[in-house]
Amino acid sequence: MKRVPLVDGHNDTPWQYRKRVNSDLGRIDLHSNTARLWPPMHTDIPRLQQGQLGAQFWSVYLPTDLPNTVAAFHNQVRLTQRMIERYPEFELATTADDIVRIHSEGKIASMMGVEGGHAIGGSLAELRWLYNQGVRYMTLTHSRSNDLADSSGGPVWHGGLSAKGREVVAEMNRLGMLVDISHTSDATARQVLKLSTKPVVFTHSNARGLTEEDRNVPDDILLQLKANDGVIMLSFVPSFVHEGSGPATLKDVADHFDYVKKLIGARHIGVGADFDGIDKGPGGLEDVSRYPFLFAELMSRGWTEDELEMVAGGNLLRVMRAQ
Repeated sequence: MKRVPLVDGHNDTPWQYRKRVNSDLGRIDLHSNTARLWPPMHTDIPRLQQGQLGAQFWSVYLPTDLPNTVAAFHNQVRLTQRMIERYPEFELATTADDIVRIHSEGKIASMMGVEGGHAIGGSLAELRWLYNQGVRYMTLTHSRSNDLADSSGGPVWHGGLSAKGREVVAEMNRLGMLVDISHTSDATARQVLKLSTKPVVFTHSNARGLTEEDRNVPDDILLQLKANDGVIMLSFVPSFVHEGSGPATLKDVADHFDYVKKLIGARHIGVGADFDGIDKGPGGLEDVSRYPFLFAELMSRGWTEDELEMVAGGNLLRVMRAQ
């Protein structure tokens, strides 16, 4: 993680600012130990540095049922920009080269990803506004279907992508914005992977072949992702990595890395923990300081240094450069 920046695809700290303190950045100091808050947060700068994180996609998320959704997302984008600007340890990145440079300077490259196509209100102009503000991925749905596509959380409205959703995928390809299909229905994911002319990402999902969960990805779609040359950034969400009795652990997460590697290869794997979007991480992966323990576990299982560098950030950088 020194030669290649460790890139995480999904962290919900900006949502914590909105939810906990009404977007008042002065009331939560990321230089302090935010684990002491109640409920504890997973993210602060000392722990990010301890975890050797090189780059973070900060999630620009809002619920699907807010009034004036587009205006609310404008405010959430600006909140995320202000959070990045507030800390000298962070710097906004919009390209793979930015990430490499910022990491080489000892800072944490900070990108923005919008979680949910409801953010654009059906408008390609709003999509372009997001891109111009520095947003570099958009998740087509959150936990409920929208005017673009069906969600894994339902209901089935379009049988996958709508006509507007197809327009949006094409425009994202044209702009160079990553299409994120975490949270989408299986039909949506299959259609996006056929339609997209650029590599696609799952920013925070896992393997359904190992853990039966609607938010996880079945084997046939993982094989489509390989053909698309995309990346699945595997999450640490306990219910996505473990079923049955007892709590989820680091070893459960590592099992998903092993499973996906065996099916489609290390070239198509990244990390998308979902810290501060989950209540609690698995045992051994409780917060952002713990990434090195995952890589140590994978190394103990026979992963090579080259494979670990691809997973840490090399694959995501490749996909960004292919947009």
